[in-house]
Amino acid sequence: MPNSSISTAVQVKDLSSDIKQGKGSPAGMQDNLSPDKTWFSAQCIRKTQETRDAFSYEFAPVNAHLNPFAAGAHINVRLPAGKNGKIIQRTYTLSSSPKTLPTFTLTVKRVNDGCVSNWLADHLEPGSSLEFTQAAGDFILPEQTPGRLLFIAAGSGITPMMSMLRFLSETANKSEIDCLYYARSPEDIIFHKQLATLSTSMKGLRVNYCVEQANDDWFGLSGRINREHFSELEKLSKYEIYLCGPAPFMAAACETLKTLGVEDYQIHKEIFAVDMSAHALQTQAKVQFSGEQHAHLMTKKTLLEEAESRGLTIASGCRSGICKTCRCKKVSGETVNLLNGQRSSAANEYILPCVTQALSDTIMEI
Repeated sequence: MPNSSISTAVQVKDLSSDIKQGKGSPAGMQDNLSPDKTWFSAQCIRKTQETRDAFSYEFAPVNAHLNPFAAGAHINVRLPAGKNGKIIQRTYTLSSSPKTLPTFTLTVKRVNDGCVSNWLADHLEPGSSLEFTQAAGDFILPEQTPGRLLFIAAGSGITPMMSMLRFLSETANKSEIDCLYYARSPEDIIFHKQLATLSTSMKGLRVNYCVEQANDDWFGLSGRINREHFSELEKLSKYEIYLCGPAPFMAAACETLKTLGVEDYQIHKEIFAVDMSAHALQTQAKVQFSGEQHAHLMTKKTLLEEAESRGLTIASGCRSGICKTCRCKKVSGETVNLLNGQRSSAANEYILPCVTQALSDTIMEI
């Protein structure tokens, strides 16, 4: 498994002068749709290759600082990863503990056709600066840590768990913690060495790995998530469970846990890489965005995808309804939130176009 690290202290151009400030929160917007949009610059001081396609990037703030955050929180970043250097915004979970401030770390895995994840791997080096917002999110540890914790992660879904485990280790937590981590192969286990170290130093921590593609040297769990993977855990009803990974994995994990008697309220979830096309409805709605003279027909697309297909720009990050970056006003029309199925025909309300589809003729202010 590759594990290389490069650090430097060179000073480079700050991108803040090249990037236009995002618009502030519109008056009357609900708090839960109003993330902190104040941007600050931070310089990459270390780049570490975790696996063949995953890298950790450590940053030090330049012109401000990252406020204290709860372990498991995410952060928005913007960088010139688009065509012809176009600025693109994304949301990533912090993999570092809050105890490492003022520095902080993101761990990002390459994805197929992922312009931002691939740009980071190919172009971001120590000395480069990017811009960030303050950290936020609900997938975090409570102030009073539960006595029993179960972390279930797949792929890069381990990143918020790593932030939590590092924090719990640094605060001498005494909870009983089980971590079940799913990866494609043994070589794709992110933080393998760090997790092994934590397993040794934290008396209450047990880490098990499961891979889809096992080799002859692999003696751990293999295959897809199933009931047998939880056979060593007693009294699952006593655990607080944190679950993070791709949507299909999350669905399979929840179904498996349900058959084992786990209640919905025990499970805390962070979803990424949501395939909205799987939830979209076939409609014949006409949508008009700010600056357009006429409404145009759209079918099975989110409002964000429709705007982008017309060459329009809506700031976005997670594209999964988590970071709230894309929120904007629906002037009129009936829409549906594809994540929860909730429909709304209210006028002049703020919605998240990355997870919203028009059901009737709709006017959007962007």
